[in-house]
Amino acid sequence: MQLSLAALTGPPRQHWSDYIRGVAAVLQAAGHTLSGANLMIHSQVPLGAGLSSSASLEVSTALALMAISDLEFPPLELAKICQQAEHEYAGTRCGVMYQFIAVFGRAGCVLMLDCRSLEHQILALPHDIRIVICNSTVKHELAAGEYNRRRADCESGVEILRILSGADFRPLRSVRSSH
Repeated sequence: MQLSLAALTGPPRQHWSDYIRGVAAVLQAAGHTLSGANLMIHSQVPLGAGLSSSASLEVSTALALMAISDLEFPPLELAKICQQAEHEYAGTRCGVMYQFIAVFGRAGCVLMLDCRSLEHQILALPHDIRIVICNSTVKHELAAGEYNRRRADCESGVEILRILSGADFRPLRSVRSSH
């Protein structure tokens, strides 16, 4: 697959390369000059398996492009660049959690993240705990599936609750029962 740095814009193409194209396009749109690159992509994470493969691809692409183009970004900015790429080029209106864990995650640790404030804490996973991941082989596509619809439903629900209650809150998690 070849992508031209001069022709990165455009709507989602429904192809895995949208994640790579998006990262490069967002970096360029922010005024950064990218060097051309030959990238080899290798992963043992099955695409569409629900293990944040898209965020991992975005972050690894951003890190490679940054290294070859002599660019540096703070980790949080890197996560937000990759989130923007997913929004604009893959068409998924995801939160920042996926990219955040791809940037801040550490082997043998868990990450506690407040997605509203972006406060986070990296905690060592106890040695007697094992996490098992099983590939169900059920594919999902965030942009083409229910993810964007569920997010829109939640946003509509918040707007209805705001109107009915007269309260000024934004995220659904801010809604509190008075009972």
